[in-house]
Amino acid sequence: MKFTFAGFLLISGLLSMSMSALAQQRDIQCPTSSLDTNVTTQLPDGWWSTPQRGRLSDTEVINMGGSPKLVCVYKMTSTEVSVMRDVPAGMTCRAAGTRFRCTGTGSSQSKKMIETTGQSRAEPITVKEADKVLTPGNVRKTAPVESVKKGACPDPMLTGIAVNSLSRDPQGQYFFRLATRVKNGGRGAFTSAEGQQVVRIEQIAPGGSPRQIAVGTFGNIPVGGSSAEITHDVLRWRISQEFPPSYRFTIAYDPDIAADGNPANDDCSPKNNSTTITGREINDIIRGSGI
Repeated sequence: MKFTFAGFLLISGLLSMSMSALAQQRDIQCPTSSLDTNVTTQLPDGWWSTPQRGRLSDTEVINMGGSPKLVCVYKMTSTEVSVMRDVPAGMTCRAAGTRFRCTGTGSSQSKKMIETTGQSRAEPITVKEADKVLTPGNVRKTAPVESVKKGACPDPMLTGIAVNSLSRDPQGQYFFRLATRVKNGGRGAFTSAEGQQVVRIEQIAPGGSPRQIAVGTFGNIPVGGSSAEITHDVLRWRISQEFPPSYRFTIAYDPDIAADGNPANDDCSPKNNSTTITGREINDIIRGSGI
C-alpha cells in the first residue's frame, strides 16, 4: 500500500486529536466561601486545616513529604492561615489566581470548575502509609503522663506528638505534619457515640493565649488499642523566628458525657489528656534532620 504525504498528515492529525482527548483539565477553586468559625480538620472536597474566616491572599503548589499539595493562603487581622489539599492523582497543577489549573490523565470525567462551598465539619484526617514512617532524624515524641487505672474503666490518653513529613522549600521555609494517637491505657474498652469526644489542637504563641486551630475525632478504642493518627499540617515554618509557637493536643469530652448513662466512655484519668510540643523542640527536630 502506498501512503501519500497528505495521508501522513491526516493520520498525524487524528493521532494528535486522540492524544489530546486523553488529557484532562480541571480547575480547583480555593474554598473562599463558608470558612466556618467552628473548628474543623477537613473542609469540603478534600481541603484541610483552618477554622477561621479570612481574605484569600495567595495560592501556591508546595512539596510536602515528597507529595505535592495545593495551598490557599488567607490573610487574617494580624497573621496568615492556610488550607491545603492533595493534588488529584495523575494530575499536575499550577496556581492561577484564586484557583489551580490542573492537567493530566486522571480519572476525572468533568472539565468544569469544582466549587468548594458549604459548611465545614470535623472529620479525621487519614495519611498515607509513607507519611507514617517515623525516623530518628525527623521525629521526636513528647512523653505522655502515665495512666491511672481504676477498676475496669477506660482511660483514653495521648501518646505524645510526632513531627513527620518534613520538607523544605527554596526560600528556607519548612513544612511538616504534627501527629498523635489516642491510646486506651485503662482496663475497660472505650465505647462512645460519635462526636462525644474530640482532640483539640491549639497553637500557643509565647506570652499569648492558646488559639484553637483544628480538631480531630476518635471513636471506640479497645483495651491497649489506639485511634487512627490525628494530624495537623504546619506550613511556612522558619527556624530563624525568635519566638516560635508551641502546639498542644488535648482530649475534650461533651459536657454531659458523665451523665449519659454509659460508663464505657467515662475517662479514668483526665490527667493524661493533654500533650505539648514547643517551638524549640520543633526547631531541634528540624536541625537534627539535616533537611
